[in-house]
Amino acid sequence: MLALVLIASLIAFLGLGTYTQKARLAGSVVHHPAVARIIAPRDGIIISSLAEEGKIVRAGEVIYIVNMETQTEFGATNHEITTALKSQKTAIEQEIKLKSAAADTERNYLIQRLKNKDAEQQKMDHLIAKATQQTSWLREKSQYFKELVRQGIALETEHMARQSEYYSASVRLEAYKREKVKLQGETIGIKAQLAAIHSEVEVSLEMLRRQPTNGTVGSRFNLDRRTTRIAYHVSD
Repeated sequence: MLALVLIASLIAFLGLGTYTQKARLAGSVVHHPAVARIIAPRDGIIISSLAEEGKIVRAGEVIYIVNMETQTEFGATNHEITTALKSQKTAIEQEIKLKSAAADTERNYLIQRLKNKDAEQQKMDHLIAKATQQTSWLREKSQYFKELVRQGIALETEHMARQSEYYSASVRLEAYKREKVKLQGETIGIKAQLAAIHSEVEVSLEMLRRQPTNGTVGSRFNLDRRTTRIAYHVSD
C-alpha cells in the first residue's frame, strides 16, 4: 500500500511539479562594458588590423599595427603634410588679420595728418592773401612818398620808413609762400605713404593668399625614384 502511494506521488510530481534541467552550453563570455581598452601610444596611421568582433585573442597577440613614422625617404606622409598645411593656413589667416589691422591703424593716422595739413594750407592761403594785399598797399605808399620827396613835400627819412615797411611785408609774404610750398610737399608725401601702404598691403596679402591652403596632397616620382615632385594642396 505504501509503495503504491509513493509511485502515485512521483507520477504527480513529474507531471505537475517544477524541477531543474541540466543543459550543456558552448561559447565564450563577452564582457560588457569591455574590461580592456587598447590605446595607440602616439599619433599614427593603422596600416594593418587583425581585430574582429567576437574573435578570441591570446595574451601577447598582435591586434593592430600602427605606422608612427612621419617621414619616409620620399618626404613627409600625407597625414603630416595635411596637418602642417592646415597649421600654416591658420597662421596665414592670423598674419593677414594682423597685417590688415596694422595697415588700418597706419592709414587712419596718415589720413588724420592729411586733414591737418589741409587745414594748415587753408590757413596759409588766408595769410598769403592778406599779406599780398598789405604788400601791394605798402609798395604804393612807398612810391607815393618817393614822389613827395621829389617834390620837396616829404622828407627822405619818411620815404625810407615807408620803403622799410614795404620790404618787411615782402619778406613776410615770401616766407608764407615758402611755407605753403613746404606744406604742399608734406601733403604729397603723406599721399604717397597712403598709396604705398595700400600697395604693400595688397602685395603682402596676395602673397599670403597664394600659399597652399586648400585641396589635396599628391606626389609624383620619376622612374629612378631619386627625385620627387610634390604638389601640396590641403582640403578644408
